[in-house]
Amino acid sequence: MTAIAYTRHVDFSVPKMELIHRRTPVQRDPPAASRPPPVALDGQLFHPSPKLWWLGYWFVPNLASSAHFSRRRALSQRSFAALRRLSSYGSGVSPHLCHRHAFSLLFPILSYGADLFVHSMGLLSKMEVHGRQVPPWVSNCFLATPTPILSAKACLPPLSVLLPHKRRMAALRLVCSPPLINPASARLCRSFSSLLKFRAPDSHCSLCTRLDPNVMPLNWMTPRPSPPPRTHLPVDAMAHLTLPLLGGLSFAPLINSSLLPDLPSLRPDSVMKAAYSSIKAKTHLLMLDAWRLDHPPPRTTPSTFRSHLTLLWVLGNSWLATSIT
Repeated sequence: MTAIAYTRHVDFSVPKMELIHRRTPVQRDPPAASRPPPVALDGQLFHPSPKLWWLGYWFVPNLASSAHFSRRRALSQRSFAALRRLSSYGSGVSPHLCHRHAFSLLFPILSYGADLFVHSMGLLSKMEVHGRQVPPWVSNCFLATPTPILSAKACLPPLSVLLPHKRRMAALRLVCSPPLINPASARLCRSFSSLLKFRAPDSHCSLCTRLDPNVMPLNWMTPRPSPPPRTHLPVDAMAHLTLPLLGGLSFAPLINSSLLPDLPSLRPDSVMKAAYSSIKAKTHLLMLDAWRLDHPPPRTTPSTFRSHLTLLWVLGNSWLATSIT
């Protein structure tokens, strides 16, 4: 490695080195080894890190999302602890401004990386515990108020609804970007209904080489079984999220196509912008429908026990008033 760098007049900064080992199945570590062998550089040994931090993402060897979202949850809790000092319950900052702070500060911190990583159910439940602390602060309601009422009062959908919506919006931006601009769009399956058929030369078939046999391509038009028996490529899984959004459209509209003057003749830009806006509106409707179905409002009719208590209270007050008179 150092010889290759020397020929290219590149030097390594040893104090800033963070190495991650990427080996092919042929170069795997011996089975009896307790840990992978280190890398020697300038007389120092660098052992592979169990986690790699890059652009705010925490990567682990098995590409699980637990390490990343555990960090995001800790950062969000720290920010909320500082933010709630601006306003105590029932005083201080108005609920409208509290909602703006929560949605523009806390949610981006907590959901960073949701476009790429998928939460596990256990991790999502831990994140929702933190998310349920925000609506009482925003709405200035009692802590004992039912969670669906707090969520509706604060205009903050639960994370189980917001995170899939964020992922669908990211998938929509992916499939509507010209493949000559977005490298990820150039790796969509060739059967995807796009106005531009350009695909990267190393798309799809090359992406599945040297991967676990369980990783298989997924056609975006194929219904996905639940639970999925196989693991699919991230670009295929994101394209599959647009299946309920592109129903009835022959092609996915292209955004920012004006940035490429050499594109072939396409639909007018106003038509594609209108189609893209309608798909975004459909995405918001899906989020609202999921919010209503997964978190219905609690019943407003009193229970039998409360009705009996109310009746006893009325009778007791009537008897007390009669005895006084």
